[in-house]
Amino acid sequence: TQLDGRTLTVNQARPQEARPGGGGRGGFGGRGGRHDR
Repeated sequence: TQLDGRTLTVNQARPQEARPGGGGRGGFGGRGGRHDR
């Protein structure tokens, strides 16, 4: 149980931070700017 919970936290924390940091925010910002222009 501890291993499963730890693995889930690490896996979720990694993609979550990378998504809004460069993937989530970058994709949304780029798309919004393109649509606005």
